[in-house]
Amino acid sequence: MRSPRFLLALAAVVLGLPAARTATVVEQAADAIKQGEFSHAEDLLTPLAAAKHPDATVLFYFSKVRFAQKQNEEAIQLLERAIKADPSKLEYYMLLGAECGAHLPEVSPMEGNAVAIKMRKAYEKVIERDPKNLTALQGIIMFYERAPEIAGGSQTKAREFAERVRAIDIHTGELELGRLAAGQMNFEEALVHYEAAVKAMPSDLATAAACGWTLFQLGRKDEARARFQAVLAVDPEFAPAKMGLEKTAPPAH
Repeated sequence: MRSPRFLLALAAVVLGLPAARTATVVEQAADAIKQGEFSHAEDLLTPLAAAKHPDATVLFYFSKVRFAQKQNEEAIQLLERAIKADPSKLEYYMLLGAECGAHLPEVSPMEGNAVAIKMRKAYEKVIERDPKNLTALQGIIMFYERAPEIAGGSQTKAREFAERVRAIDIHTGELELGRLAAGQMNFEEALVHYEAAVKAMPSDLATAAACGWTLFQLGRKDEARARFQAVLAVDPEFAPAKMGLEKTAPPAH
């Protein structure tokens, strides 16, 4: 059974909901989303989204609901409608990039090219207005790294954007450069970048463990084991380091 709030919202739409009341319902939906109450937010937003000309904020928050429910295709469609209604909001493009990224593994390679390009264009819109937005820059890196050449993929451009990230945030940029190098099986270069990332943020145990795994890939098992032991000295339950220590254990005699 639908909640009383849903019935009230539906009746208000049928009768003609005042703008102030629409704003109040959207605020309630936004609060429900923050609380993780996505079904309640859906109840509030469904009748508003069904209006002939729904407000962009209604479509934006409804897209958030669908994204949380992993209904990524519908989430993208709702957000594209929100952008068409109000192309000025930076957060709309940010969310569209995230939704496209989540939708990519769900579609065929042919469909994936179109979704990836849509993701790139969304993040490019963000970067046009906010050139130091790390999330958008990392989204662009992911596009150039993973997209086929026919869709515009380019390892060179991925590195260029990773360098831009490093100029803004050394730790994040070194991580991106290391990940790109590792993806190309260039483990010597990856190690240099991972070590630089750890130097920039010594508390980053994940990257410290990544140094160990990269050393392992290079056949430097003793050094790898020492890295894993150093991580476990800080956090004895850190799973990647525990697995690495088992992998690099000396053979039993």
